[in-house]
Amino acid sequence: MIACSVRDILVEPPKPERITEMLDRIESYYDAVMVHGDPDLIPFGATFPPAETIAHKLRYTGYVVDHARTAAKDQPGAGEVLVSAGGGAVSETLFRAAMEAKPMTGLADATWRILAGPALPETDFQAISNDAPAGVIVERARPDFTSLLANCALSISQGGYNTVMEVMAARIRGVIVPYAGGLETEQTLRANLLREYAALQVLDEAAVTPTAIAKAVDAALTGPPAVATNLNTGGAEASAKFLVELAEKCLAP
Repeated sequence: MIACSVRDILVEPPKPERITEMLDRIESYYDAVMVHGDPDLIPFGATFPPAETIAHKLRYTGYVVDHARTAAKDQPGAGEVLVSAGGGAVSETLFRAAMEAKPMTGLADATWRILAGPALPETDFQAISNDAPAGVIVERARPDFTSLLANCALSISQGGYNTVMEVMAARIRGVIVPYAGGLETEQTLRANLLREYAALQVLDEAAVTPTAIAKAVDAALTGPPAVATNLNTGGAEASAKFLVELAEKCLAP
């Protein structure tokens, strides 16, 4: 039995022939392709046009989400602005712009918490920490991230799969700054596709300035929080169940 997992959105390969290679390998070697998304939200074919040719092997699982804990006013993150960027390799510009934006927003008096991922070099982390003004906490990423999300007043983040889905699952207000370096298109596509559904504020990475972030924060405050009423976030459980079913089918005499 061979199964593979893909996210809701695929980045277009630089060489068109790679798509043909992918399709050939799937047909020849794979029993199933699990798509960790929701076809009612983002059909796999939206970013992988040949999806119909392997439709018989596709299995949508729903989004794989570390579900937000119950919000509590006396817990870490309560009323804060949470600034994050996944692994953090390209996060310094966002973090510094957010720090400068703080006094220009309607959340100027709130605590702003910057969570730097492990890929941010230690020298850059220390420099950002040293430059942080009063009311800004700079620390490394924490294992209780979803608890912080559940309690925060607003999230500012890049547009990676995990963070965006966790923001939506937590039903909080969010500003998304999708990473768009090199050939990267996944985060921008996801943010734009979800903009209307989730009432998220989306800011192009190239347009990131303290003023632009401040405007996006205030726009998010006047609008509704992210909505995920019909979002299928049971991807982890569904994936495990499907793999067991597939294994039993393959092992059946």
